[in-house]
Amino acid sequence: MGAAREIRLPKEGRSKQNIKEGGKKAGKNGFYGAVAGATAKTVVAPIERIKVLQQVHRIHGAGSSQPLSIAGWWTFITKTESMHALWRGNLGNVMRVVPAYSCRFFTFSAASSALGTSIPNILLQKLVCGGIAGATTTFLTYPIDLIRLRWTVTARPRKGPTLKTNTYQGLTHTARCILREEGLVGFYRGVSFAALGIIPYTAANFCIYSMLRNKVEKTFSERTSTALVPVVGGTAGGLAFTTSFP
Repeated sequence: MGAAREIRLPKEGRSKQNIKEGGKKAGKNGFYGAVAGATAKTVVAPIERIKVLQQVHRIHGAGSSQPLSIAGWWTFITKTESMHALWRGNLGNVMRVVPAYSCRFFTFSAASSALGTSIPNILLQKLVCGGIAGATTTFLTYPIDLIRLRWTVTARPRKGPTLKTNTYQGLTHTARCILREEGLVGFYRGVSFAALGIIPYTAANFCIYSMLRNKVEKTFSERTSTALVPVVGGTAGGLAFTTSFP
């Protein structure tokens, strides 16, 4: 009896199978990205809020006695409000990060599967797919990011001749104020500047990560390379942030 022949699916069948497998992989990557993003943002939420307060201090707190150092802001917030206040705005941050990271990794994986080998250079493929992921994520999640930022800053000018301010009273109240005072277009105010930073950052991040990951896997054992994944991810993120910071 002759050797068993390899059973090959028709071209259409292979295409459907590849789409199905690519969809499953994209779904898993989207879920993992959401969990990782939510966890990371919750851990660094106090630093995130202090960073925002430092950035807007010259606008909203010029001439005040509020401290400007990181340690000073930490002490000021915990004494005048509470320790819990360091996580103020974190719910909005997580609401933004979960769909953002999920969309980013899902779109990147889906774009990679769709392009296949149409782009022969693997690094160029990662760069293109990363750019697509960054653009898609920015368009879908920017309104949530804007609402979170407005709520974190918390002060908004009151219309009229006075210099008094009103404060936002939560995420839904912030969204209603933006919709009432600025319309739907208000949710995308400044989106072009955000895209200029996010798209190249995401593209560079995926590209650098892929390059470093391949280098590590070729240099170290499987166990060691797996343990070095957080280091590779942090390095790629730092380098991508540096290149896209301006």
